[in-house]
Amino acid sequence: MDSTIDASEDSPRDHSTGLIAFGLLAVLVGVLLFAKFVIFALLSIPGVMPSRFGTEVPLTAAMALPPAAFFLALGLGSIAARRWARAIAFASSLVWLAAGLLALVFLGAWLPRILAAVRPMMAAAGSGARSSVVRACMALGVVGLVLPLLAALFYGSAGVRRECERRDAQDRWTDRLSPAALSLVLALSLAALLALQVAFSATRQRLYFGHPLEGAARAGWALLASAEIAAAAGLAGRRRWAGGAAVAAMLARSAAVVVIARRVAASPDAIFAGTRRGASAEDEALMQALRPLHWMSGVTAYVEVLSIAALVLAIAVALSSSSRRRATGA
Repeated sequence: MDSTIDASEDSPRDHSTGLIAFGLLAVLVGVLLFAKFVIFALLSIPGVMPSRFGTEVPLTAAMALPPAAFFLALGLGSIAARRWARAIAFASSLVWLAAGLLALVFLGAWLPRILAAVRPMMAAAGSGARSSVVRACMALGVVGLVLPLLAALFYGSAGVRRECERRDAQDRWTDRLSPAALSLVLALSLAALLALQVAFSATRQRLYFGHPLEGAARAGWALLASAEIAAAAGLAGRRRWAGGAAVAAMLARSAAVVVIARRVAASPDAIFAGTRRGASAEDEALMQALRPLHWMSGVTAYVEVLSIAALVLAIAVALSSSSRRRATGA
């Protein structure tokens, strides 16, 4: 079937305003990330920052560049009504929405206990502290639920799809992937970026493990990142081995995050030691108030569930691809 749609069949509604609005939002995010890259790149110049920061500053600059390029390209593609941009925006909004929903579930489970722990401080601080908590929850709801839901509904609508296909008649590689497969490509790419941060950032290593990792462990995280990048590229190219590679990569990631979560739950003091360095008296008091809750356990549990959810998605995509190959006799 021809991918182009006759103008008479197109929705009478003009979706260009929405494409531009969401595109400008993505461009804004990309510009902010690129500004972060430029600032940290300048700070990486020898002699600008104290030597004690080591490779953390240039690493921060390097890690900001890929998402900056992604959001800039996605935003400009949406403004130009490119069909690949619509497909990627829809898939990324689904990933964003899934993460936001899980974040809200965790917030709902942890917030009563956190409020109970810090209630004496909030009472001393007055209504301003309570208002700050309410505003933070509302902001999380908007960023984690409302925006991705609106984006998913918009980019997933038939009218937007038809308009992008009409204005961009050329077949794109995204046309050959289902939304689930494309979401998995994005999840693998993001996971690879985070794995590289763990592999090369001593700060991340101290946060998760309480101490910098040895060379073998750092190499293991770098290898995991390489496997996730390879699986994402394979899925994008519809390689036969890509589904199994994605399952294996996400299985390894889930196992690693489970180990981290169990370590944090077993010895939070060792993990939190690095975060307490240089903390003010107020911050130290807050950490002590939250200490029985082991808040880092909640964060790692959230990442653990995200990794397992990505593993389930990888299995579903692999099974679906295998079923399609058997049905077509490929």
